[in-house]
Amino acid sequence: MRRFTKLALGAIALSIAALSAAAAPPVPPADLVRAEDEVAGPDGSRLEVLWIRPKGDGPFPLAVISHGLPRRLGREASWRPQMFDAVATEFARRGWAAAVVMRPGFGRSSGRFREGYGGCDDPDFAGAGQATADSFEMAAAALSRARFVDASTILGVGQSAGGFGVLAFSTRAVPGLRAVVNFVGGRGSRAANEVCAQPQLTAAFATFGAASRVPSLWIYADGDTYFESDLARSFHGAFTGAGGDATFVFLRDIPGDGHDVIHRKGVAAWRGPLDAFLRGHALSTWDAPPAEAVYPDLPMPAGLSERAAARWPDFVHGELSKAFAVSASAGSFGWATGRRSPEDAVRQALDFCNAGKADERQCSIVAVDDDLQ
Repeated sequence: MRRFTKLALGAIALSIAALSAAAAPPVPPADLVRAEDEVAGPDGSRLEVLWIRPKGDGPFPLAVISHGLPRRLGREASWRPQMFDAVATEFARRGWAAAVVMRPGFGRSSGRFREGYGGCDDPDFAGAGQATADSFEMAAAALSRARFVDASTILGVGQSAGGFGVLAFSTRAVPGLRAVVNFVGGRGSRAANEVCAQPQLTAAFATFGAASRVPSLWIYADGDTYFESDLARSFHGAFTGAGGDATFVFLRDIPGDGHDVIHRKGVAAWRGPLDAFLRGHALSTWDAPPAEAVYPDLPMPAGLSERAAARWPDFVHGELSKAFAVSASAGSFGWATGRRSPEDAVRQALDFCNAGKADERQCSIVAVDDDLQ
């Protein structure tokens, strides 16, 4: 009887702990900490990291977040972890230490690009996904040693090629890895609505499904010019058909290209499915979503040109830090989003607006982040 009582009490304690971890008030934005960092990556590289986490010592569960790839390489050094501020903030407000990781060759990360799949005639998609997973695994190992991290609970989150790679990551015996989230994952998009070697790509998803060790949430959206709905569903079918555990969510009415659903404009649509997934696996989330909107409906400043007015919604949806500049005399404008700081966003917006003709255009800032100036 005593042994039964101890076991029962232990089970109750674990249940209470799981419930408390999975239900807490949203962390106020003012109580979040943002910090830059770097960790060791594949082949001796150093990976740029942006932390967004609650204040305090924690320990907090760890969400490792990573990006996709452009269709053509060449400007990857201009990428920034702040381009994924919204998704990292969503996890941080749910009580996670969220770390946006730039893989080798992207942003300020050193090293060479190492995730190619070869030509479309004979692609090695699975190998490319595992190369992406190398960065996830090495980053997770280093980040989990932070003093404020609970290394027993790790979540991988990836977008596009990063989403494909996080599924490869799910096949690895990583201590503490509890689940992964795949936003619009895939490879092989050469142009809008053109994906090469689709049978081989689908087979790679099956390969990952057969070896996956943790549950996964898949989020795709209508209007995705990389991976349209039928193709996305075929990826999911191959993964689950091979034995993978994957919850598929397909979202509609996302502004613009659905491939960008991970960003600020898509947050309201995937908040609910993400919460349901986290709760279903006893992972940290809030007891109810914040009362305020994901982002304010910032009113358009008076006097914008027709071209500037057409781009204003893109600015409102854009990631922090950001700024919008206009020239009343010349009708020109410029804007920048997802920059490393508000000051950097202001500088870039003015540069785009002036376009080398500052004396003539006399551009001024009309908005910074979510505030009109």
